[in-house]
Amino acid sequence: MIKKSLYAIAGVLAFSTQLAAQDGQGDAAEGEKLFARLCVACHVIADHEGNVVAGSRAGMGPNLFGVSGSTPGTQEDYQGYSDALAAYGDTGAIWAEDNTIAFLQNPNGHLRDELGDPRARSKMSYRLRNEADARDIFAYLSIQSAPNEESGSTEPVVE
Repeated sequence: MIKKSLYAIAGVLAFSTQLAAQDGQGDAAEGEKLFARLCVACHVIADHEGNVVAGSRAGMGPNLFGVSGSTPGTQEDYQGYSDALAAYGDTGAIWAEDNTIAFLQNPNGHLRDELGDPRARSKMSYRLRNEADARDIFAYLSIQSAPNEESGSTEPVVE
């Protein structure tokens, strides 16, 4: 009887995980854990006052505070963007859910597809193989932004 109950619970959990993946929503709490494990070696999340929310100041990659809703390759405090990422920003692209997830899963491939340039390269060499992980990290990054002074919301402030 216990064995049947365990199988039933496992089935329900598997089904609910599939439903969560199908709704396209990432889990910010899981994204925070993934960020701490996978991203902090190169990236930091530090607000406009310099308060570090996550990561280190290794400087290898840009500060990701407020990245959701911003233009790729335009953070003033970071000068290490590849020419391809800067060109991607020049197209008018904005980091939104779909393109951020595509970039996290294959930075070079995404830039090549978007720019139509088979030689386009990103300086980010890490790739997230799992789309659910990329969605979770995007969900976490989406809440890492300055509150909008007029509304008090945490929608990204695009500079």
